[in-house]
Amino acid sequence: MKNFFRVFCVVLFLLLFSFNTALAEEQYTEDYFVLTSQKFPSSEDSNADLLANGFDLEVDGSRVSAKMDGDFNLGGLSNCSGTASFKLIGERNVKSGTMNGTFLYLMKGECPGNAEAPASPISLIWEGTFDGFATFGLVPSDETKRIIKGKIINLQGESRFVLNGVAAAPTTPPSISIDFPETVLEGYTRGVTRTDSGMRFSGMTGQVEWRADNDPDGWKLCKMGDELPVGTHIRTQEDSSAILGFLDQSTFVLKANSEVIIITPPEKESKIKFIAGNIWVNVKKMVNEGSFEIEMNQAMAGIKGTTFVLSDDGTTSTLQVIDGEVQFTSKATGKKSSVVGGSMVSATSVGLGKVQTFDVAKETTEWDTVSTAVKENTVKQNSGIGFLKSNFLYVLAVLLGVIVIFFVVRVILKRNK
Repeated sequence: MKNFFRVFCVVLFLLLFSFNTALAEEQYTEDYFVLTSQKFPSSEDSNADLLANGFDLEVDGSRVSAKMDGDFNLGGLSNCSGTASFKLIGERNVKSGTMNGTFLYLMKGECPGNAEAPASPISLIWEGTFDGFATFGLVPSDETKRIIKGKIINLQGESRFVLNGVAAAPTTPPSISIDFPETVLEGYTRGVTRTDSGMRFSGMTGQVEWRADNDPDGWKLCKMGDELPVGTHIRTQEDSSAILGFLDQSTFVLKANSEVIIITPPEKESKIKFIAGNIWVNVKKMVNEGSFEIEMNQAMAGIKGTTFVLSDDGTTSTLQVIDGEVQFTSKATGKKSSVVGGSMVSATSVGLGKVQTFDVAKETTEWDTVSTAVKENTVKQNSGIGFLKSNFLYVLAVLLGVIVIFFVVRVILKRNK
């Protein structure tokens, strides 16, 4: 029985290892189509006057997002004016075509005063959820084109209005529905092949986004399990953070307002481009296995197994080494500096600055706080029933694998007896 248990545990470990490895196949194929910057008018619903001029909608195989920015003037006796913005983001079920997500409408301006009362600042925040559907179909005469048609329904939520610093009681406006006119997508490509970077999100909080190409308006809301291809841009918005990792256990923690690009997959020589913000890096690749390189605006960081922090505001690139050693190279002069644990150095367009010391314990504590907050938020979102729903296939596959292995090993042991 002991031998049976040992064999069972070994086989189970191999099953789980191979299953996780399969999550990062080098190549994968997807139908890729994007509709962007199309002005969609609102419906004839009398409550849709806020969206009367339409908004920019973007739809791909699994996500839908929209935005609207502009000025408003209420006219009439009030004649209040100002600026307004509308953002919508959600998911689309590729099989059913149904959509759901959240929206946020912001309005800020001023109502002119008169002889009896001064001008009064006003603001409005309207946020809530939406449902809907979007259908796609190929143009029979041209397979590079695809037709989209659909509708956003049940755009509804809570509205909070503030006049001259005094907040009115929250209200729930009647829902709004918005039709998509039939539109042809240009340049539809069936079966785009992408190279999987092997990087995955292991935690996030707030608004974290990514895009798989060079389209500056192609940002998508991140979710756990997303396959991130080579060339992916990842960014965190204000009050947001994220934890990412490769299969080799290398970990990256991004603070708010940070952006990175995955340049190459995790091979012998891996490379990431750090655009802006603050990032904690713990690279597991050892000297005999390969190297890791991070490109910044003013310098290059070459790593072979270490922990460090990078910060970049576009003009100054700073390195703080927590443990190990990093070779820091100035882009302006080509000068190199080997920076060890407890030391830091910055690079500008002029070159490298002086190597200085910093408080490692304080820096580590600060990043531990960020990582803990992200992990707690992720656990909360994926605990209990929520975890089972979002990981149903994974859990089912593991359970079935365990059952099959149990009976196979048992049969083998009986035969050996």
